Amino acid sequence: MKIDTIEIYPYKKYDKPRLKKIDISNICHSSEILEFIQEQYVKLYKTDSPQELITETLKKIASILKCEDAFLAINEDENRFNYYSMVMSIGGMSMTSSSESSENNVVIPKHTFTISSDNLLSRPLAKKRGVISNDMSKDPRKSNKIPNVHPILKNYLGFPIFKDNTCLGLMGFANSEKGFSTKDYKNLITVSYFFRNFIELLNYGSEGISISQELKAKQQLVSLKDSFIASMSHEMRTPLNGMIGMARLLHDSQPLTVKQLEYIRVLMECGVQLVELVNDILDFSKITSGNLKLNNYPFNLESTINSAIDIVKQRAEDKGLELKVEIQKGIPEYLNGDSRRIKQIVINLLCNAIKFTDNTEDKKGKIILRVNYSNIIEDSFKRKIIITVEDNGIGIKKEDQTKIFSVFTKVGVNKNTSQGAGLGLAISRELSKLMDGDITLESELDVGSIFKLEIILEDESILNKQAENTDFLGKKIIIVDDSEDNRIYLLNIFIKWGLNVTIFSTAKECLNYLDNTKNDKFDLAILDIYMPGMNGIDLAQALRERGYSQPLIGLSSIGESIQGREWFDEFETKPISKSHLFNIMLKQLLNPSKVSIKGKTKKGKNIRIILAEDDYYNQILFKEMLESLGYFNLKIVNNGKECVDLISKEYFDLCFIDIKMPIMNGIEAVKIIKKMPRYPPVIAVSASVLETDKSLYYSSGMDGYIPKPIDKDKLEQILKSFS
Repeated sequence: MKIDTIEIYPYKKYDKPRLKKIDISNICHSSEILEFIQEQYVKLYKTDSPQELITETLKKIASILKCEDAFLAINEDENRFNYYSMVMSIGGMSMTSSSESSENNVVIPKHTFTISSDNLLSRPLAKKRGVISNDMSKDPRKSNKIPNVHPILKNYLGFPIFKDNTCLGLMGFANSEKGFSTKDYKNLITVSYFFRNFIELLNYGSEGISISQELKAKQQLVSLKDSFIASMSHEMRTPLNGMIGMARLLHDSQPLTVKQLEYIRVLMECGVQLVELVNDILDFSKITSGNLKLNNYPFNLESTINSAIDIVKQRAEDKGLELKVEIQKGIPEYLNGDSRRIKQIVINLLCNAIKFTDNTEDKKGKIILRVNYSNIIEDSFKRKIIITVEDNGIGIKKEDQTKIFSVFTKVGVNKNTSQGAGLGLAISRELSKLMDGDITLESELDVGSIFKLEIILEDESILNKQAENTDFLGKKIIIVDDSEDNRIYLLNIFIKWGLNVTIFSTAKECLNYLDNTKNDKFDLAILDIYMPGMNGIDLAQALRERGYSQPLIGLSSIGESIQGREWFDEFETKPISKSHLFNIMLKQLLNPSKVSIKGKTKKGKNIRIILAEDDYYNQILFKEMLESLGYFNLKIVNNGKECVDLISKEYFDLCFIDIKMPIMNGIEAVKIIKKMPRYPPVIAVSASVLETDKSLYYSSGMDGYIPKPIDKDKLEQILKSFS
């Protein structure tokens, strides 16, 4: 089906129908339709009354198009279609096919029709393209027969719903006040996707299983699996935290013999490998459940590749292998994407090649990493990045080349050697698919293997050129974010775009500036949602209460389902791509539409810290880490209740609290702490690292989060930000 082709009558000065090609690169310009359909998707996966939901959808879209009538027809058999839902208005009487009769509502009996190119209503299905008629009485496309419940149609827009070449249904709208246009047709593409998904779900549950019941069962399975994975991660990370941390402290102590240092090094490497395995399991769990989100920040591809090489080159040198890198000249300097995940894939491919390549009497082991790119004609902003890892190792049998990407699957090479059995290649392939790409393999036994990674990334330089041609010059922007990396990232972007930027690390700094400066005007503010002290929601409310009506953009790291979104003009989930940020800025700049924690005096390393942790070894580790960083004023308690009791009696500048503890856990404790007249910032310490876990911690009142095993640098960063 060609949704970019439509029959229109009358067409300009012609009195015959004309075919017109339309540009559908931007499929929907109506924010009202987009927002409504997003809401309907949420309802679709919960509803027990799908027909009422479809009727509601038709009514809303008809009102946006300013037309009286709408319908959705669904394929009943090979050539017969049933009007699943109808909305009509005759003489002020509302008529539907999916609700009970009432004083002002009449239920339409079910009707069917067959596909015919002579019938204007079903013509979109017969011709597999859209149809617009703005004068039904004179339209030459023959028969205009319709169900006898509606005697007159002045105009009509028909949109076929196909999946591949299969007819699923037809949506139609009629009797518009001003007639229909190609713009209306383009805006309906998003609606057609919604109806297509609905029809597929309806067909899937046709054997008596409701959509909501089926989805609830799947959600329960996913939730059960995620719960098990998270629990397993927590139980493994807790002892690993103590083991790796103590090994690091032991390594730094003196004096030690060379043999003792080697033992410690092996111990630390084994611990790190276990953590990496846990990370792989979590990654794979998030991928399979659709919960893994990729970053989309500008990065230098060549630097990312070199960083991956630095990590693996010692392994290659230890085996005497030649490791060569070839990067195509002219490759874009900066691309938008997830550099960490790309690096992860490249390391996996290189480690696999190193593991199964050796020096022999006949040939020296060699591995070549090549990086190339090509332009994408359909989208000038994007580039195809091709990364190949070629080795002259043992190779893989042809019949085993697809199995190598399976989870925990071994493929035999010979009696003594096998490849696979891990998660690395499986995760790498899934990550590549999330980047609109794939990994393929060419291999010959005893000759070698070539793994090819292809991904699609956005070219940063092209976007910068577009920004240069936009009238952003001199616009004043405020950025409020406690993360220095995020502030620098946004600052660099906006300076390149010619914007005048003022940045703040806390909400209080921003309010003090605006309250005390004479020049308090700005054109737009970008606010991080989760900040220590006053968060972004409270800051937005404070700005509105002070009379600031300028556009506010909220950036959230844990999703959009939080209270307080109404204070913002735009609300986005981190990470936000540069191209998406550009479009938001363009829209808001050129087409404009509680109680905080009292600030405290900086006390440096003399701050009073309380730690709630039930594990004895983690208590020792935390204390040693703090003291190695110069923080000696620490009080340790064994559970949440002891923590609550002590904070109610004594003053502390900062609280670290473990989530899973006996008697009272961290979530329960922080809710009580936050109700006290005076309380310190509370930092969650947990081995649970899923995004859903982080969301729970922040929503419960936590001011920060640090995962186990605790990284000393991250701990120091948190201490500096709160002291």
